[in-house]
Amino acid sequence: MPFADFAALFNRIHVCRMFPPTWHQLTLHCGWQGPSAGGPYYLQPHDPAFPATGAAPAADRSPSPSFPTGSADVSISGAGDRPPGPGGGGNGGAPVAPAVSSTWCCNPQFRMTVRKACEVVVCLGQQDPTVSYRSHVPKRHRKRAIGLQVLRVPLESLGRRWEIRSGEAVASLPLSTGREVVASFKASPDYAYVVVPHAGRAGEEGAFILRTLSASPLEVEQLPAPLCLVVGGQWTAFLTGGNRSCPSWGSNPQYMVSCSQRAQVVASLTRLDLKYALIKAPRDPARDLDLVLALPEQGPDGPGRRTAVRDADVVAAASQQQLAGSNEEVVMSVVLEPETPYILVPSISTPGVEAPYELRLMSGVPLELVPLPEMQSVQLPGEWTAETAGGCNVNPLWRRNPKYHIVLTSFGRVRITLSRVPNRKPRHPVDDMLGLYILRAGGPDGEVKGDPRRAVVAESTFVPQPDTTAEYELNGGCHYVIMPCTYGPGRLGRFTLSVSSATSFQFKAL
Repeated sequence: MPFADFAALFNRIHVCRMFPPTWHQLTLHCGWQGPSAGGPYYLQPHDPAFPATGAAPAADRSPSPSFPTGSADVSISGAGDRPPGPGGGGNGGAPVAPAVSSTWCCNPQFRMTVRKACEVVVCLGQQDPTVSYRSHVPKRHRKRAIGLQVLRVPLESLGRRWEIRSGEAVASLPLSTGREVVASFKASPDYAYVVVPHAGRAGEEGAFILRTLSASPLEVEQLPAPLCLVVGGQWTAFLTGGNRSCPSWGSNPQYMVSCSQRAQVVASLTRLDLKYALIKAPRDPARDLDLVLALPEQGPDGPGRRTAVRDADVVAAASQQQLAGSNEEVVMSVVLEPETPYILVPSISTPGVEAPYELRLMSGVPLELVPLPEMQSVQLPGEWTAETAGGCNVNPLWRRNPKYHIVLTSFGRVRITLSRVPNRKPRHPVDDMLGLYILRAGGPDGEVKGDPRRAVVAESTFVPQPDTTAEYELNGGCHYVIMPCTYGPGRLGRFTLSVSSATSFQFKAL
């Protein structure tokens, strides 16, 4: 038949690959249901003008041929270091940084090994949407977008994959509404391979069939489902502490996390008001989410809340991506060491923003998540200069020391920590000892009338250490002045003063 006639008479070709009878084939019937409907690795971008709920997947909005009876549309994709972006390609407009999904790791995962090097073909199939018993389903919902990743992992790796690392993906199929997608790759007996099928959106349920074919004998096993911890909370009142750069960061809700054995953990922070909003608002950098995993502060009662965090104390952190499309979610992946306590702190960039949130931790081993008691914490910086380094109250220049005003809304106990910022200057064993005084003030301006020594209501013990902590009970509605100082005058340097209390308070430098 002349090729010109062939091209004129036909407009579609279905290519079917016939495998030799010597090839090995395994067929697994499975599905996405409930928590296992994790969706793609990268989140679909939200359209800020229309609700995302009930919308068709990105792949459904692109033209695609109808399903022919008795055949299958086949999509083949080459290997890559990471999966393609949402929808399997560019959006034709300005680039948007793809956000990683926190639920991708919940999809069914299958571990595959071969006995010798060979070609492996993996086929992911879904139900034919044209069959009669699905006629009651609206047409826009009959076609489900499906995709697939094949990851190469060390042979000794027996657990789930919580993220896609660089160089792991040997095959990655973009989302397709076809009845079947196919990936082909060269497998080596020196590695194991993890196959992760997924639907077009998280929460989209349905059955699928996974077929594996190879010229060499192969083994396929489904990996156990992940363990999941979910806790809800709300930033409200003094719990709206802002991000790590804010002095009130320690006021945010805090959780103690630990595990009995080494664990890979995926943690996600989601704003529930944005997740369930009918209209998705565009990203506001002032309301970016921030999730920090840090080492706890060591107090007299053991590890506990943090009033502030330094870079050296941060184990892992997840912040909103610069080009992300919304403020809805941030995701963090981290390895936790056994019998080691950690502090998990969710926050919003700007202090004072109230919103409900959800924390979700997923792992292959049991985790312990304990909410810590709510407490307002504020840390302010300070410095002893030549004019303000007055020393303790036995020195005539004592009243020149830096002063901080505090007032509690009601009677309560406060914890005050004075810490010296490390420097290279040699320290005097006596003159550089740290301590603080609490004085009763006449009003919000912090004025102390008369001899300030008579206004002292409490004082700490001076210690030759880089920090000192003391707890005091203060009356509500009364104005106090906190005066940090060194024992000897003229000892210059920077310091931080932290105040924590379960009772709401106002704290400022004078």
